[in-house]
Amino acid sequence: MTSPTTVPLDGFPPESAADPDVAFDMYGVADDSSFTTHRVSFRLGDLTELAVGSVLVTAIGEEAQQVLSLEEFAHRGESEC
Repeated sequence: MTSPTTVPLDGFPPESAADPDVAFDMYGVADDSSFTTHRVSFRLGDLTELAVGSVLVTAIGEEAQQVLSLEEFAHRGESEC
């Protein structure tokens, strides 16, 4: 596994979810259930600030979201995990 691991989301967002207030919850899990990530919630409208190479993050225990570069996201993963 590399850090950060990116997963292509083919067909996301679905055409039926064009409303910017549509909410999604996502989380990751290992094939063998050895770990899971914390659930992340976001609305389609939250993604308007994202550019290629950026990541929307929410700190554990916080509501506010941040947009980070992929490099900063990887750096935080190395230093905080």
